[in-house]
Formats: sequence, C-alpha cells, structure tokens
Amino acid sequence: MYSWKISSTHTCQIIRCDITIFFALFGGLWVFYQKIEIEVLIVIIYILTDNNNSTKMGRYYNGDITGKFWFGCQSSNPMEQFGAVELGSRVEYLGCGCLCEFDADEPDEKAYCSDCWESYEQHLDEAKEVNGDDEITDTWFADLDSGEWEFNRKQFELNGVAFINQHQELFDKYINKITIDTTDMEYDVEWKIDENGKDYAKEHIDEDEILADLCMLKQIQKFFEKNPDEDICSWNAEY
Repeated sequence: MYSWKISSTHTCQIIRCDITIFFALFGGLWVFYQKIEIEVLIVIIYILTDNNNSTKMGRYYNGDITGKFWFGCQSSNPMEQFGAVELGSRVEYLGCGCLCEFDADEPDEKAYCSDCWESYEQHLDEAKEVNGDDEITDTWFADLDSGEWEFNRKQFELNGVAFINQHQELFDKYINKITIDTTDMEYDVEWKIDENGKDYAKEHIDEDEILADLCMLKQIQKFFEKNPDEDICSWNAEY
C-alpha cells in the first residue's frame, strides 16, 4: 500500500495560494463594482447640478408659448403664483379626438361630442367600432397626464411685468440675452461667462427658480406684444 504524505508547509503554501487567488478575484470584482457605482453616482450628481441640463430636460409645455420646464427647479404650474389659472379637467372624445373641458370629477355618464354627432348613441357606436370593443359605455377618456393654463393680459401686466422689473438686474447678472422665436414663442438662453471663464449654465445658481420663471414670463410678454388684440395667453403642460 502506498500513501502520500504532504508536509504541513506544503499544505499551508497551497492554502495560502488559494486564498491569495480568491481575494485577488474578489477584490478585482469589488473594485470593478465600486468603480461602476461611483461613475453612476457622478452622472446623477452631474445631471442634478448641471444647470445646462435644466433647459434640456424636464416636462414640455406648448400652445401660445412653447418650451420645457427647467429640470429640478420648476413645477408644471409656475405661472399660477402670478395669476395664471389652471382650467378644468379635460377629456378626449373617442372617434373624433375633440377635447372637452368639464368642471365635475368626470363628464356626464352619457356625454358625447355634440360637434361631431347628434346623439350619445350615435357617438357610442362609432367609439365601439374605432376601439374594437363592444363593451365600452363611455365615448371619452380622461387626459390625466397634462393640464391647461390661461394667463389674462391684465393679470400678467399687474403681476408678471412687476416680477420681471423687480428681478431684471438678477436676470442681467447671469443671462446675456434671451432669444424668443416669434413663430412658436420658444426661447433660447445665452448665458454670461463667470470669472473662471465658465458660462453660468455650468454652475449651480441659487436663483435658478427665479431665472426659470423670468424666462417663461418673458415668453408670455413677447406673445402679448406680438398679439395686441389677444387678452389671453394659454398653454398645455405635462404634469
């Protein structure tokens, strides 16, 4: 009978080698994981603090004025503080796509588009055919992802213009100029350069919310200037 004898020293060397390989592999994976985690964190911080993204990301609004709310510092209803009013809830009628505003929680049980059909039953037949569903009883569906706002000219001149005049010096401190396309009333901002040679869009500015509201107010101001006979500026916006 033969027996194999491995010295304790040899055994320890093998174990030490295995442990070294294990920790080398584990350590490499841990470092790789940490590197990815750190890089993701850096990207998140960059998005949250890079004000240049504040005009590139966010929810959209369109109508008499068009644009994007500044990411991270502007809600969907910033103009309400100056007198703009959100209209009632809206539904879109099936079949024709017409929009309707209503004051209650939802339209009447047998609501229908009177501009396109003569009766609820007639509209319902079309809605069933369009949707391929004979079980539906409503001719509409609610638009819960967006709302509509109106700003009266007099209210704007009272509160909006006052806010613009009050903060014009702050606006001029950070923004070189604002260009507003008179076709769709969408604006573009040219930022000023700070003492370090960077434009302020790359820096964190405590007054971001004020600047965002100023830009939108200047859009509305331009709309009223271009349309002297209009008393209302309105737009839809994503919540």
